[in-house]
Amino acid sequence: MALPYAVFNTELIQMQHYLADQQKNTTVFLGMYFMVKD
Repeated sequence: MALPYAVFNTELIQMQHYLADQQKNTTVFLGMYFMVKD
């Protein structure tokens, strides 16, 4: 039963990286938007 857990754990880590990237992109986008808006 160790293998399915390892696969699940890997996918969880990848999802966390993906969400962190999305959050970073949103922050950058909003920063650029407000800089242009000023």
